[in-house]
Amino acid sequence: MNDAVVRILLVAAVAGGALVVAWWANGRATRRVARMEVDTGGFSGRVLLFTDAACGSCDVARSVLDATGVEYAEVTYREHSEGMRAAGISAVPLLVVRDEDGATVGRIGGRPPRRQVQRLLARAGLL
Repeated sequence: MNDAVVRILLVAAVAGGALVVAWWANGRATRRVARMEVDTGGFSGRVLLFTDAACGSCDVARSVLDATGVEYAEVTYREHSEGMRAAGISAVPLLVVRDEDGATVGRIGGRPPRRQVQRLLARAGLL
């Protein structure tokens, strides 16, 4: 086989492997955030977005929520670090949606897919 072809195949294999590892790591982080035991009773609002200033995924989460037109309370680590720690929130972004009685309908950790956010908001009767 030609050396150039072998090099191209090798580069493609390495790049593909890197993509698989990145996909797996992102999914693992999202699952970890979604499994956290949290108590959001100390925060008001039906839709809560927990964020941090230096978080690119938080910017994405904010823009996804803005696009829905649903009102939400953003809880920043800078202003509410003690409350977030007390609530058990150790990773951001974390989107928590509650019903009218304050019970958690669902939550999404990490970069929230637009459709998943819309389904969660609809399940809570907000869309």
